[in-house]
Amino acid sequence: MGVAILDACRRLYRSKPWGWEGGVVSSVELVTALVDDDEGPFSSDRRDKTHLDARKLAWRLRPYDIHPRTVRVGAATPKGYAWADFADAWSRYLRPIREDATCAVCGTTVDDLLLGHPTCTKGAAP
Repeated sequence: MGVAILDACRRLYRSKPWGWEGGVVSSVELVTALVDDDEGPFSSDRRDKTHLDARKLAWRLRPYDIHPRTVRVGAATPKGYAWADFADAWSRYLRPIREDATCAVCGTTVDDLLLGHPTCTKGAAP
């Protein structure tokens, strides 16, 4: 699958309204979103016995120096990922996003989002 996992995570980062508290997402939320994304490379994992889970996600992200850690999501402290940890891999392995792309809610440029956009100034995630 190569960099497909990075591309899928970047697409989810830019489109989903979850995981923005503190700029983190739990492993369970990320796996669920990847598998539920009908356009993503893991949508078939819902029916496949070799489905994507938190352990397999960590294994796929390891070559890009992205590792799960304990994160705070509300009052809970599950294993998960800080979106800032993805920024280096996204810039190294994926094509740049059009510079005119902006947050649909607050108008922040994508470059700012990739460098860390912990919360949208309008109170909703981009």
